Order: sequence, then C-alpha cells, then structure tokens
Amino acid sequence: METIQPSEFFIQRLRERLANLRSQYPEIFKIFSYTHKMELTCLNWLVSLLLPKSTIFEIGSHLGASACFMAAAAKENKSLVTCVDTWDNRAMPEKDKGIDSKKEFAKNTKIFIEDDVLTPIVGFSSEIAKDFYLYTPFSNSPMINLLFIDGDHSYEGVTADIEPWIPLCAPGCIVVFHDYGGKYGRPAIRQAVEEKIWPIQKGPGNVFDSLYWCTI
Repeated sequence: METIQPSEFFIQRLRERLANLRSQYPEIFKIFSYTHKMELTCLNWLVSLLLPKSTIFEIGSHLGASACFMAAAAKENKSLVTCVDTWDNRAMPEKDKGIDSKKEFAKNTKIFIEDDVLTPIVGFSSEIAKDFYLYTPFSNSPMINLLFIDGDHSYEGVTADIEPWIPLCAPGCIVVFHDYGGKYGRPAIRQAVEEKIWPIQKGPGNVFDSLYWCTI
C-alpha cells in the first residue's frame, strides 16, 4: 500500500499551529506524553479538518495530552472528543503499571470537560464499543468521524480495538494509529494496520513520524 510522507510545507504549517497552540493553551504543554508535541499538533490539525459537530473517539488516553490537543480543535468546530481507557495503565511501560492515572487525566483535561468538549469513559474499549450508541454525542451523527487508536500495543490488543470500532465509523472517517512507524514504531501495530486497515482504506495512507492515518 502506498504511503505519503510529510512535505516540508506540511511540517512548517504544523510548527506554526504548534506555536499558536502554545500561546493559547500553555497548560496542555505541561502534560507528560509518550506522543511528542509535533505528533500531538498533527492530531489537532486532523480534528480541525472535520465538519462541525463531528464525533471523535480516542482509544487509550493515559494522562490526557492527546485528548487535550484534539479537544482544542474540537472546541473550535463544535465537535466532541470521547476518551475510552481503563486508566489503570495495564498496557503501559512497566514503570506506569498499577498506577491509577484517572485523577491526573481529570485534572489535565478539566478545562475541556467543563466546556463540554471532552468526555471520559472508564472501561475496556471492546466492551464500550458494544454500547456505543449510549455514548454518541450527536443524535444527527450516530457514527465516528475520527478514531484515534492508541491503547494496548500488542497485535492482539490493536486488533481487539480495530474490530469492534471500525464498523462504528462513518464513511470518510479518519482513522489514526500511534507508534506505527518511526524510531519507536511497533511491528505488531504495523501488522495489525496492514492486515485490517489497508484492505478497507480509501487511497494511500499518511505517515508522520510514528503516526499513521487514512480515511475509510
């Protein structure tokens, strides 16, 4: 499958967007994340492409950095971000396991939760997907317009997130994966994407550092 690498123009535009975000939301730059700031800004840009009142779901939210960057754009186009996680860090690196990060996530995302832009849901993604329509924010848009999968990075974990959530995506949905490529890319994620996403995506995929995204 053909993939598109970012142009210098694209990277420069992201840098400009990052500078604007730093000026407008300096507090979200203090949130620890395994996703670097340019990747977070890319997520923000992808959300900015959506139509007003779009539905965004994030699978795997940790401390809320990616959720906040997406919510900053969602606030502008009156869309909503829903975050699904167990917040017990069971799929995180060893030093993070056993720590309940829900309280830290709530503190970090407070400004967007209070603005009704972001909603956390505690649970396993495969179970939440079964009751998806209970969490649909817009009655006139009962499907997902952007899906960001960044949960369990094992092959089994990624496919367990892909299989129940892809059928809930609207036509033209943007699907994004973290740790697909780059220095810290995971072979298991590449395998899951190539087996489950490539056959159904429309056109080439896009790669920016460790992010992979496409439309389906």
